[in-house]
Amino acid sequence: QCIMAPYQNGKAFMFRISNFSYNQLIEVEANVNFSWHPKGSPNRSFNLLELERNRIDFFPSSWTIVHPINEGSPLYGKSLAGIKEEDVEIIIKIKAYDPSSGQMVYARRSYVTNELEWGKKFVMLAEILPDGQRVADLSLLSKTQDAPLPD
Repeated sequence: QCIMAPYQNGKAFMFRISNFSYNQLIEVEANVNFSWHPKGSPNRSFNLLELERNRIDFFPSSWTIVHPINEGSPLYGKSLAGIKEEDVEIIIKIKAYDPSSGQMVYARRSYVTNELEWGKKFVMLAEILPDGQRVADLSLLSKTQDAPLPD
């Protein structure tokens, strides 16, 4: 699931990923491209999105990948209608090292405009048990709730 959510007095494009394998993954990197069809142009344009964090060293269970919307973002000032009009696609590549196999692993995914939930936020995955242990409920990975966006 991908969302446009409130974020630090503004908004951000976000999605979550999870490591459902029993293998630990390390040196995980995310690469997110924004593709759109500018008005009046016969060609698609591409722009690498700047992420809050594009790499984590250890991937235990889940990671919310965040692209803050600021003046340098190609999403800045765009409405949902504007994004649909430009036929936006978000193209994602995840790369990690699996030390148990000694190999790099890759995942890729893309989201088109009708898959973007506007004005949502992800529900919390983690819960702290009475003994202090932190547990993540990965069945909630794509679950969202309403969250009004700032103007």
